[in-house]
Amino acid sequence: MILLVDDNRESCEAIAEFLSRQGHAVQCAANGSEALRLLADSQTRPALILLDLEMPVVDGWGFLATRGQDPILAGVPAVIMSGRRDIAENAKETGAVATVRKPVQLQTLRRLIEHFADGFDRG
Repeated sequence: MILLVDDNRESCEAIAEFLSRQGHAVQCAANGSEALRLLADSQTRPALILLDLEMPVVDGWGFLATRGQDPILAGVPAVIMSGRRDIAENAKETGAVATVRKPVQLQTLRRLIEHFADGFDRG
């Protein structure tokens, strides 16, 4: 399962549809708080977290900080999706494995999933 955290409904739906067509189960959350609730209530750990930074309630940075305090969730690779250019250093410090620029190119997303999640997500 891939957890997609983004408050932009259109973007979330488009990415979720693409990932579903690739054979991945996808769960969406509109902000970091909702994502943390979904993770707490789930019996399944996601293979990958795709995370927007700028969201209401709990933003991406807040989500990563809370995720880092949970030993199980801290091991789940998180990829930050952002339109900002200056986040690579902060992303690395907060435990993100990669950053991608929005709008996300679907082939870039496919390569990241193959690298970080495919074996776990499908097997």
